[in-house]
Order: sequence, then structure tokens, then C-alpha cells
Amino acid sequence: MNSNNHTNSMDQHSSTVAASVVVFVLLIILTIATVVLSGMNISSMGALLIAVAIATIKASLVALFFMHLHYEDIIFRVFFVFAIFALAGIFLLTFSDYAFRS
Repeated sequence: MNSNNHTNSMDQHSSTVAASVVVFVLLIILTIATVVLSGMNISSMGALLIAVAIATIKASLVALFFMHLHYEDIIFRVFFVFAIFALAGIFLLTFSDYAFRS
């Protein structure tokens, strides 16, 4: 492998400090929104849906920018999404088994 090719590929994957700071600030804002949501008088199902939506956005930001999935090939993103769905399936099966036990 040519060292120049390696250096050029690394430049494509590097994120700027400004992008990291913006993502960090967004994560802080979303965390504050979650804390504020916990103190609001909303139905439990509504609060749960909003909290899960916020958590999904936060997890997506972390995966895309801090795990560098934003800069990777599509195959890595596909495997990551597959792993998330597999984990969700395991949770669904586990909790449905627990819910229907007598």
C-alpha cells in the first residue's frame, strides 16, 4: 500500500473540530430536553414516545459522527442497521416472553 494513498484516505475520514462541537452541543440540548420532558405533565405514553424519539436522535448522532459511520461505505451502515434490528428483535422476544408468563 502506498503511504500517500493511506494519507489521502485518512483525510477523507477526519471530521472537523467544529462538527464535533456542533454535535456535542446538540447532544447537550437533547439531554436537557429529556430532563425537561421528565418534569412535564404529559401522559405516560406520550412522554415515552417523545423520550424514545429524542434517544433515537441522540444515538444516531453518536453513531454517525463519533463512530464515523457518516464517512464509511454503505456496507458498514447496512451492517450497523442490521445489528440494531437484530438487537431490537432480541429485546422484543425477551419482553414478550416475560409479559406472557403466568
